[in-house]
Amino acid sequence: ALGLRAACAEVAEFSGRKVLVVERFDRRVGDGGGIERIHQEDMCQALGFPSRRKYQQSGGPSLRQVAALVRRWTGASAGGLGELDALLRQVVLNVVIGNADAHGKNLGLLHHSSGTVALAPIYDVMATTYYPGVDQTLGMYVGAARQLGEVTLADLTREATSWGMPEARAAKVIGEVLERVPEATALAAGAVSGLPPAVAERALERGEALLGPKPGPSSPQHRTGNVSPA
Repeated sequence: ALGLRAACAEVAEFSGRKVLVVERFDRRVGDGGGIERIHQEDMCQALGFPSRRKYQQSGGPSLRQVAALVRRWTGASAGGLGELDALLRQVVLNVVIGNADAHGKNLGLLHHSSGTVALAPIYDVMATTYYPGVDQTLGMYVGAARQLGEVTLADLTREATSWGMPEARAAKVIGEVLERVPEATALAAGAVSGLPPAVAERALERGEALLGPKPGPSSPQHRTGNVSPA
């Protein structure tokens, strides 16, 4: 619903224990029926950072560094911007659902046998704000924001333009994601049994706060709002 490629996952039960089952996206069934491996590297590997430095606050990669790499490897399409649209969609989603744990190992590249390179589907996503006591420092900073609750629409736009994306295009991509949040939240709530209502409610609140009020006779044409982590 949000225009994102995502790892397929489901909650299953084995021997009375609930587990999260994630389908591998670095494997495919070949023409002969055999399993073929798709080489994947996370952004720490691709940029030469050790795994202990996966967080930007620990000297790890920034979104701007990630974006430069994505553009370099995938930039033969989409007017030279490559898969920056997909990267921006992932960033917006993480902010909306309240995921401060989007670090350098939670973004990756897929190297296909054809020689093409693509941004990996979004994976290892969690709503960190749902868990009390979890540090809400962003794994990779967004614009001028260091804390999840500080991120504004202006920060998202500023971040994207720092990658070389035109402001109008950034605004379009961000707006598309935010406008689809209600539909996507409803689909997720219906698909996941036992999803805590607070997770969906907070996502809706963040999406609305970032998008701002719809322009009307007495309302401003543009507003950037802070996203509360609560």
